[in-house]
Amino acid sequence: MSDLLDKTLLVLLGALLSAAGFMFKRRIEGRGTIEVVEKNEKLLSLRDKLKASGTTIEELGAFEALLLGRAEGAAKVALEYEHRAVEEIELGADHGLTQTDMNIRANEAAHRADEKLKRLIAELETFMGPEEIAALREAQSAWENYRQKHVEFSGEQYRGGSIRPMIHGISYESVTINRIVELDSELQELKRLHEPSN
Repeated sequence: MSDLLDKTLLVLLGALLSAAGFMFKRRIEGRGTIEVVEKNEKLLSLRDKLKASGTTIEELGAFEALLLGRAEGAAKVALEYEHRAVEEIELGADHGLTQTDMNIRANEAAHRADEKLKRLIAELETFMGPEEIAALREAQSAWENYRQKHVEFSGEQYRGGSIRPMIHGISYESVTINRIVELDSELQELKRLHEPSN
């Protein structure tokens, strides 16, 4: 009798383990289905939001192209900086530039970037109405305050050092170049929108 009870318990245990394995397998298989359903729900929600906002796929594509253009512009600026840094290092090593010379060069580069930014803003304003110009000037004023604070922060760790003016100039130029890239992207988009359609 004990033998029969042991066999019965083993059969029941085997059946329970089989059922648990089957349920676990179904749960794993169902998870993939649930993920597909959730993904499709998100896509449908996105489509509905696009319709509600009046945005077309073409406009979304144009926006994507604009963002990619900005990223390419930033990459181009980064490469330009890398090349200029190598040139400056080589020039300094070859011609024995003093720290004062390097400080002066950094200040001149910052001034050139600022002048380029001013010319870009003037061109950008030619494509804008009075309200847009006022908004741009307000934003630019806030950005200039940010730039000043950023430059001060960048040079803080060099307080009292002869390298500090160079760090200020490099930081000023860098932040200004980034602003140029942003605004140039806006300018290119405005130019595109003002092109006569064929």
